[in-house]
Amino acid sequence: MAEFSFFENNQWQVVDVLHTAERPARLEPVDDLELTETVKHFLHGAVPSGMYSHQKMALRESLSGKPVCIATGTASGKSLVFQTAALDLLARNPKARVMAIYPMKALGNEQRERWDAAVAASGLPVQVGRVDGNVPPAMRVSILERSQIVVFTPDILHAWLLSNLNQPAVIQFLSQTALMVVDEVHAYNGVFGSNAAYLFRRLRHLMELLRAKPRFICASATIADPQRHLAELFGLDFSLVGPQEDSSPRHALEVKLVSPPEGGRTLDSVVSLLNALATESEARFIAFVDSRKQVELLSSILARVQKDNAKVEAEEGEEEAEARAVSGLLSELNVLPYRAGYEEHDRTLIQGRLSDGTLRGVISTSALELGLDIPHLDTCVLIGVPSSSTSLQQRIGRIGRHAPGTVIVVNGGDVTDRAVFANPPSFFTRPMAESALYLENRFIQYIHALCLARVNGEHSQVMHALRLVDRDFVTPIRWPGHFVELCRAERAGQTPRDLIGLKNESKDRPNYAFPLREVESQFKVEKIQGPTPIALGSLSFGQLMREAYPGAIYYYAAQPYRVTRVNLKTRLIQVRREKRYTTRPNRMQDRVFPRLNESGVFSMLRQGHLINLESQVLVRESINGVTEQRGGNESQYPYPLPRELGFYQDQPYFNRNYFTTGVVMTHPALGGEGVYPPAIAELVYEAFLLLVPFDRQDIGFSADVIRQNRPPFLLEGMSFLVIFDQIYGSLRLTARLLEPGLLGRVLLEASLLAAMQGGPALNAPGRTALAEMTAEALVIGSRSLKFETVEASVPEDVEKVILPGSKGLLLRSSEEFRVLRIGLMPNGLAYEGVPTSLEGSGASTMPGLADVAEIPGESKMGIFDPATGDVTPLPEAVLGLAEEAGEQVVPVHANLLAAALATYLDGPHLTYLAAQLGMPGLDVQDRQMAADQLVSHCLNVGKLGDLPRAIATL
Repeated sequence: MAEFSFFENNQWQVVDVLHTAERPARLEPVDDLELTETVKHFLHGAVPSGMYSHQKMALRESLSGKPVCIATGTASGKSLVFQTAALDLLARNPKARVMAIYPMKALGNEQRERWDAAVAASGLPVQVGRVDGNVPPAMRVSILERSQIVVFTPDILHAWLLSNLNQPAVIQFLSQTALMVVDEVHAYNGVFGSNAAYLFRRLRHLMELLRAKPRFICASATIADPQRHLAELFGLDFSLVGPQEDSSPRHALEVKLVSPPEGGRTLDSVVSLLNALATESEARFIAFVDSRKQVELLSSILARVQKDNAKVEAEEGEEEAEARAVSGLLSELNVLPYRAGYEEHDRTLIQGRLSDGTLRGVISTSALELGLDIPHLDTCVLIGVPSSSTSLQQRIGRIGRHAPGTVIVVNGGDVTDRAVFANPPSFFTRPMAESALYLENRFIQYIHALCLARVNGEHSQVMHALRLVDRDFVTPIRWPGHFVELCRAERAGQTPRDLIGLKNESKDRPNYAFPLREVESQFKVEKIQGPTPIALGSLSFGQLMREAYPGAIYYYAAQPYRVTRVNLKTRLIQVRREKRYTTRPNRMQDRVFPRLNESGVFSMLRQGHLINLESQVLVRESINGVTEQRGGNESQYPYPLPRELGFYQDQPYFNRNYFTTGVVMTHPALGGEGVYPPAIAELVYEAFLLLVPFDRQDIGFSADVIRQNRPPFLLEGMSFLVIFDQIYGSLRLTARLLEPGLLGRVLLEASLLAAMQGGPALNAPGRTALAEMTAEALVIGSRSLKFETVEASVPEDVEKVILPGSKGLLLRSSEEFRVLRIGLMPNGLAYEGVPTSLEGSGASTMPGLADVAEIPGESKMGIFDPATGDVTPLPEAVLGLAEEAGEQVVPVHANLLAAALATYLDGPHLTYLAAQLGMPGLDVQDRQMAADQLVSHCLNVGKLGDLPRAIATL
């Protein structure tokens, strides 16, 4: 990026400049591969100089029949391996079928063109088809009938293919499938990945019934422990061709770590940088941010800046702006936004412009980390340091494919950025992303049990197609624990009570009712304009709380809209056009309700006075108003909103309630004078994400108080910290905190963050409290705790209920529900009561018992006798805790503790710590060596617990 003097001219600080080395290709001949002559001829044309050695290795493994995964870098030729394996299969067996699965429609679209080109080059009489949500249902069966290679998304496999097993063409296609290609398997993570793991097993189960045994060949970015991820995703053991075998060429990259001018808004500074790249340089760039809202705000402000500069929109009135269609704007802008949640026609338009090279830049979330090929890019702007090495390599891999490239890393000011900018070489040593599949999630399991094993479900339909007796559910597939039992219970009509609500919601169409990418239903955004509403994307409830709460300015394709109404029951958000204001929610501290009984607690540990437990929790997110920015002016709109504003929220709070899991930590020091537990919780959260790079939006934190007595260790009113999964139903990501040794490292990292200049603020009492918790986590062995008494059992002939006058949680709308009475309805017992949205209206609703959940520690429970109609309070058992025998030794990872010290502390700080810990005269010329010696000294003289106490006094 020659002659780009923006940083020098605009008071930006270039903190460091790093470089990646160029790497030459390593090629090997293809003639010794056991391929048909037709396919060898194809390869000679595709790669006349030979294949990369890792491509050849992967192809050999696949041809031998083994499941294989290629986990090499971006643009390393993984598609050629897929194509060669598929073409060789079809050259030998023209009746075989190939299923090529891509996680995004855009990627599948692009790859379908590459499959077409490969087939044409091979000369084989093979048809390539594509089936995804854009293909009309009436055309899908004929595509299966005439195509040997079919490109799918996982979503269409789940929602359409496996819902149409009554079609002979679908059964025929599955029975002939001999190769399954799955690209970008690292993207199968979180809720989507956990759902997909069951989808792939359902496919394998049905194919086993049909006597089909396809080979698997996959591709992935580099992640931590990829073979475990593959085993969890597919239930198979894979051969891995990893990054150490990568033999593809790489151009050199220049990496600039830059900090915006002090005193200004980072958002404005980044807009200036992107505008300069688009208008004052020859660069074609891709900029990555970590949230949808940031994508829209940056794109919107940049569009306005460029129009103002060109004096195009100086006199444009509101009517003209209103009339301008979204698609017209997307066709005009030279820097476009890209994120998930766009309507199909808008996404297609953006992708077309990305591919044709007419854009100067694109601003994206992680959605463009995947293998969508965007030509002509030479500059990558990272607004904030990526959370993992995996994300980093995927992002910078978008450039430098055909020539040397430039990476600009902007210091966004968060904890990760400050740590990396204080130690620039650590930019390339971020931890790899960890697989986050939780296959024990009961909600996810039951959704797939419904799909597969319900009466007339997928299993039954294949058995019927084979004219076999559909009696017992027998499966050769390696399923996660309890799934087969759920399947058999569903076939026997014995749905567990806590899952009846999901069954009712499915309406015997679970494949459609429950998409792969969410456990909860999505909210649709609509703009009312004349008789036909205009669709403006979709959001999860979690995204709604950040982007589209009542009164918010919601941005879509760089255009602002005011949220006028949110209907929780219909999952509909109504909007109108608005001026380019910005808003933020007035968020209250999340309230957290741990379920402190035997069924709710997974594990409990005691280390001195520090009590740590993983449990089910109910999290309540609350917004009590909107802060709106209009230029330099800021306005407050507290809830409930006055009706004359034209946007509505009738209650004082807008809440999201959801059940998940989390790790609760309590210590007497948290109740000390001047200690503010939420500030400590934030530090622990930041430290956890530094050490275990989960997506920031998947993990939450809060502080609250115990509401139930569990003597002698957990007493009502005690303060606690909690780190929890921000995913409905939980993936148990935060369970990692209680792995041996990790909590001590996290708390030490948090102590160091508190000591950093410019780090999250924590007062002296808070730092002392954190130091006490850290000392005990580092040096005191953990002892397991168990419940000494159990809750009274409920007789079979009565029902456990929420008492009239108390509150529960209405599962469908995530609202609190005040119970008035309990009655017998034709479809069973039901509550009559008032949800929050109807308070003051005089109206009530009557949900079933299974549709209202207990709020742990808040709902008052009772027993309802159907025979008499009597409701009596449930005796509240005092559940005592006792220690179990044995003690788990805390593993001390001295090198990791020393690395943390060296990252955050300079020479004077290390000298101070050494003096405090009885080690004067420490040579601090080499920070890492000094930190190693300091930790070794603490271990040798038994002062490791004094280390965090000394850090607290820095």
